[in-house]
Amino acid sequence: MKSHIAAVVPVALAVFLSACVSIEAADMDGTWHLVSVDGKAVAPADNVPQFTIDGNMIAGFDGCNQFGGKLDDPASIVVGQRECAGPLVKLPIDLSNPAEQLSAAELEGGRLHIPMKGGYPSSTYERK
Repeated sequence: MKSHIAAVVPVALAVFLSACVSIEAADMDGTWHLVSVDGKAVAPADNVPQFTIDGNMIAGFDGCNQFGGKLDDPASIVVGQRECAGPLVKLPIDLSNPAEQLSAAELEGGRLHIPMKGGYPSSTYERK
């Protein structure tokens, strides 16, 4: 009996902790401006990547092009194809399926932290 309890307690604790830090989709509604990539601050500028989540929709600026579509239908997300010149900071989110990365995000006050995933570095955003 004791061995069963010892096996169940760590699992129950892990489930409880994961429930405490999960983010509801509505918590991410708003406009988020990139403030750091891999722990390095991004200088504020007119061309800083940002995105807005409104319910199931995402739209924004990836540092060069506008994008937008439905989070639950990644094929609907359209990204502009304008050629970009000069140095720029690119949005470190996979726009072919942003919901996957956003599902791993953590919200801390007015900051959204997205962990590294699939070759994209970790990034932090502030709600504006």
